[in-house]
Amino acid sequence: MACSDGKVVYNSYIANFAKRMLIRKMLTPWLWTFLVSSGHFMVDFYGNFLTPLLPFIGKEWALTNSQLAMIVSVHSLTANFAQPVFGYWMDRDLCGWSFGWPILIMGFPMCFLYLAGSYWLLIVFSALAGLGSAIYHPLGAKRVNEGVDEQKALNMSFYSSLGNLGYAVSPAIVAFMAAAKGMTSLAYLMIPGLLWIMIMRGYQKQKPYETADEEKRVMKKLPWSSYRPLLKISAIVSLRSWVTMGTTVFIPLWMVTQGYSEAVVGVLLTCFLIAGSAGSFFSGFLCPRLGEKQTIVLSFVLTMILLPLFLLNTGWLQIVFLLLLGFIAHVTNPITIVMGQSLLPGQAGLASGMTMGFAFGLGGLGITITGVWADLWGMVAALLITSLALIPAIFLVFTVPKSEKEDIGKDIAENL
Repeated sequence: MACSDGKVVYNSYIANFAKRMLIRKMLTPWLWTFLVSSGHFMVDFYGNFLTPLLPFIGKEWALTNSQLAMIVSVHSLTANFAQPVFGYWMDRDLCGWSFGWPILIMGFPMCFLYLAGSYWLLIVFSALAGLGSAIYHPLGAKRVNEGVDEQKALNMSFYSSLGNLGYAVSPAIVAFMAAAKGMTSLAYLMIPGLLWIMIMRGYQKQKPYETADEEKRVMKKLPWSSYRPLLKISAIVSLRSWVTMGTTVFIPLWMVTQGYSEAVVGVLLTCFLIAGSAGSFFSGFLCPRLGEKQTIVLSFVLTMILLPLFLLNTGWLQIVFLLLLGFIAHVTNPITIVMGQSLLPGQAGLASGMTMGFAFGLGGLGITITGVWADLWGMVAALLITSLALIPAIFLVFTVPKSEKEDIGKDIAENL
């Protein structure tokens, strides 16, 4: 009898141990995804310091509007157009890439911006911060799915949404601290970045699992024709970015002309961006059910419908349409990243750099055109005309060939 009881206890112990190991095996990749995604939060949090700080910078250094615009432009150019270069180097594994360095390169120039003693040092600080962003984005997008064979679209949606969330909450926090305690108080915002670096380094030293696909570390040689689908996806992202960035820039300006105070508009802009973060995360659940192309087309069509509904309404209904617009317009962000990576096996860094950086930069250049239209015909007409850029984007979606996987979201459909 005692022997039987001992056998039951032993079997129970083995079963519990196996259960704990199974849970650990399941949670470890998700913890990695969370850490990489939270690093994306920090990078985009630091990356949106400049916009709320422009009034303080202009007053402190007595700069003109054109000089302030140059500071932002330098940051945008380095942050976006350098991404494919770093992504290419990462795919070739030309040097070791640590997650800590881009956080430091991004965070220190922004948090200690008050140390810049001249306009040209402000330019240097802005360029350095942009390089940190250009390094982390393809690195994080390339490695967020390490240790994961399934649910890659959901992982990427989580990675994208946390970055969007960091970008959304940054202006309110930075503006409040700068207004209350001065720009020197921003140095305290470097603390969470340093804590994240310490946690990530400690986690990586444990090496709890190996990368799911070791072949990802070796860049595959592909014919030139293999890059054409990526160029099409980049064109789609550029057109989409033109519309989303145009709404982010000009909707607040237009709302001020409609009687909203700057403080209220600032809060609404933050809510708009947070809604976009939620939309990016939701795409990980929507994509498996509709398919990647269908989800993109639906997002584009609804964006073209919601924008005029927002512009033509007033009061609470207008705010509701604003939040819906932010949610829907950002649904496609992680989908296009995963599409690009799946079309270039072994070159996830380059694909991420093109779809997250270079294409975003091209879309940002379109804002100048929207500004010219706004001066000629007004902001409402300019925004509506800009939204029509999604029409050729829809046609481009159907020209992109399927990847090796029939459906990017198919691998997570059974797990949701």
